[in-house]
Amino acid sequence: MPAWKTEIEELHAFFEDWIGGAIDASEERFGRLEEALAETFTFVTTSGEVLGREAIVSAVREAHGTRLGLRITIREPSLVQADEDHLVAVYQEWQEVEGERTGRVSTVVFRRSEEAPNGLAWIHVHETWIRGNESLR
Repeated sequence: MPAWKTEIEELHAFFEDWIGGAIDASEERFGRLEEALAETFTFVTTSGEVLGREAIVSAVREAHGTRLGLRITIREPSLVQADEDHLVAVYQEWQEVEGERTGRVSTVVFRRSEEAPNGLAWIHVHETWIRGNESLR
């Protein structure tokens, strides 16, 4: 499997385990996220809000165990563009918890980095709801 697909799968497995409460809330476990996100990381939410790295790290840290039984599935990952420094990929992210299912399309921009997991640092993510599969909350 290409490194970009592996990184998408692994980081979302971390989110599933962290937010779903399947792993302990240790700094060692949480380090997976901090190692993956570039210092300049930005995130555009499904509602259009733009958040920086500190806001995302804080929100995820506080979300430990808040959605017990959370399941995240990645579908249709596709590489849009790649050069020697950056990669752009698109994928569907499906979440399910307590019978509620939501889906979004995510676009990620990676920067190649030997220090980051799988050699790729997340520098930007933009999410958009998949029509008919928006959050009910």
